[in-house]
Amino acid sequence: MLFVLGTSNNGDKKERILEESSTYHDIIQQDFLDAYRNLTWKALAWLRFVDEYCATARYVLKIDDDVVFDAIGLLKYLHIDERNSTEIKNENRIICGLFQGTNLVPVRKKGSKWYIISALLSL
Repeated sequence: MLFVLGTSNNGDKKERILEESSTYHDIIQQDFLDAYRNLTWKALAWLRFVDEYCATARYVLKIDDDVVFDAIGLLKYLHIDERNSTEIKNENRIICGLFQGTNLVPVRKKGSKWYIISALLSL
C-alpha cells in the first residue's frame, strides 16, 4: 500500500510526512501543492510510479478513502478461469466507471468541492 501526496505549506504536516515515509517507506510525493484541484497531477504521479517501478505487477489497484471497496468481490473476479474465458486477458483490461445522462453539467455553486470557474470550462 502506497500513499500519493503533493507538497504541503504546513511545517507540521511536512514533518509528519517525512516521519511516515522514513518509518514505512509508503509515500510517493511529487512537487505540486496537494489540493483537490490538483488531482490530475496526483494521478499522473501514481501512474508514473507504476510504470517505472511496478512493471512486473500483475494487478494495480488505485482507490481513495471515500470509496467503498469490495475486496472479496474483487478476489472472486480476479480468479476467473481464463482457460475457459473468452474475455480479454487481465493484464490488458482496464475497469472504470462511466457517468451517463443528460444532466451532466459543471457545478456552478461557489463553495462546492466541485465548483468550476468559467475560465476552466474553455480549456
